[in-house]
Amino acid sequence: MAASAPEDRPHRPRLSLRRRVAFGAFTCAALLSGFELALSLANFNYASTPRAMKQHAVDGYIALQNRVDELQAFEPHPRRMWTPKPGVGEVNARGLLGPEVPLARQPGKRRVLFLGDSCVQSSELHFPPKVAALARRDGVELEVVIAASGGYSTWQGLDLFREVLAYAPDAVVAYYGWNDHWISAQPDHVFVPPGAWAARARDALSWSRTYQLLQRVVHPPPTPQLPRDLDRLVELTRVPPAHYRANLLAMIALARDLGASAHFVVAPLGPHIAERERTLLGPGTNVPPVHARYQAVLRETAQGEGVHLIDFADVTFDRTLMFEDGVHPNDRGHDLVAARVYASLNAAGVFAQR
Repeated sequence: MAASAPEDRPHRPRLSLRRRVAFGAFTCAALLSGFELALSLANFNYASTPRAMKQHAVDGYIALQNRVDELQAFEPHPRRMWTPKPGVGEVNARGLLGPEVPLARQPGKRRVLFLGDSCVQSSELHFPPKVAALARRDGVELEVVIAASGGYSTWQGLDLFREVLAYAPDAVVAYYGWNDHWISAQPDHVFVPPGAWAARARDALSWSRTYQLLQRVVHPPPTPQLPRDLDRLVELTRVPPAHYRANLLAMIALARDLGASAHFVVAPLGPHIAERERTLLGPGTNVPPVHARYQAVLRETAQGEGVHLIDFADVTFDRTLMFEDGVHPNDRGHDLVAARVYASLNAAGVFAQR
């Protein structure tokens, strides 16, 4: 039989582009739905990416601070994660603690910039105002600029320091050391808050098991147990030791550029902290050796750079000098800190007549 001519073959109508796209979309949707159903039946669930965990911790800390602390209220910050709300509690209109200090220097007045965390506050019970009181006793008018925030690490503090350089202080006093060494899903320096579109996408897709699986592939789950070895443990902190040292060096360089003397407080440790279980660093028994590791980095850096070190190695910060948390000095503890800070500033010639 002769082959049929092309014109004799049955004609198949060609699908339009719209129908082909629709068919492809339907096929993909069916496959994804089947995959999603399979993951659901397998009870797959994953939402603990390091970035999500870090953002959750930041959001939780801001909410906690705004609920329980009257000295400062926080709001999100694009680089530092959070920042004090101007005009709330002890925070002035410029977003710094304590009475507002004009940028322009006043003849005859000395100016000290205090950097730090919740151990540096502006009430009369804290050491910066006590340092100013000691200066007044000796006939020196001292302007106190307090660029500090609860929960700040040296990475956040360095970023804030860069924002307040215009105050041109005669001296810089930094008190950090606790927040740097708490365990974190991500180091502070690599965290980037999600933008508006990223946040919307996360909220819209976080229910999807397929999305969760992709997140798990990109961000495998962290080690379920903290390592016992201190060298490995400190690499899981908000600011690992090498970055801690780098932040200290950057602060020293900024102070030198200003022509200001740099004074670093070695954050004291209350020995009773080991009696508590600190989930931020695993068992409470981890806290003293890890804190000592950071104290040692600060001592070595300050001595190597020839800057002023305010140490308390000769003092036991027990419950007579420190609150029950073993982290924050009480009124008597701040008296001691103020006296040594004042002596360090005096030895550096900050209060000398010019």
